[in-house]
Amino acid sequence: MSDPEVDLDLARLGDIPDPLGDEPLAASAAAAGTPGEKSPTRAEVVRRRSIAIAAVVAWIGAVVLILGLRGDFGHGGVRTLVQIVLPALAGAVVLGVALASGRGGLGSRTGRLVAAFALAAILFPVGSFLGSGVFLDDRPGVLLGIAKCAALIVVIGGVPLLALGVGLRRAFPANAPWRSVLVAGASGLLGASALGTHCSTHCGLHMALGHALPAVLLAFVGGALLVRVTRA
Repeated sequence: MSDPEVDLDLARLGDIPDPLGDEPLAASAAAAGTPGEKSPTRAEVVRRRSIAIAAVVAWIGAVVLILGLRGDFGHGGVRTLVQIVLPALAGAVVLGVALASGRGGLGSRTGRLVAAFALAAILFPVGSFLGSGVFLDDRPGVLLGIAKCAALIVVIGGVPLLALGVGLRRAFPANAPWRSVLVAGASGLLGASALGTHCSTHCGLHMALGHALPAVLLAFVGGALLVRVTRA
């Protein structure tokens, strides 16, 4: 027998959303905060990344030309290596690892990402102490000089961070948090290298607090902001 209280309107079955249709996908995208926005293709990622890297290189070159070269450039020995070459190489390696292909989608595995940044973050401050001549310069204005260089690192490294943020929008389908930290860290390290071509301090504390520490801080602060746009 049929139940008279049951109202079975077959015409309303069309109102039930199809789980395999487009609507659930749109709802998921809206929940993620990017309604209707598609992830870029591999070719688009490569193109935008290349433009961003070219902009970073041009900016670093402009900074070196504007600030001018230090007086001991070319014959500073270990100090020049520590203050210029080490952060430049570390920044290039860290950025390369963050952007390289691998098992994590468009990037390397998390273990290699962590190891690359940890190595750069440790070697630069330690090398700054060992290779800058003296631990503490007792001349007047030491703290002011440290503060000025720290501010310059943030500014010089902030421009590459902004350029890479635009170029890498929605480019990281996997390991986005760590890869964003590495990109931001590379920006800080490259900024420290550019400033090192101008600042000829012999003070280890100046290098550690005024050059190395701001680069490391920029990595984590900048990475936390960058991941909002790089996550695919």
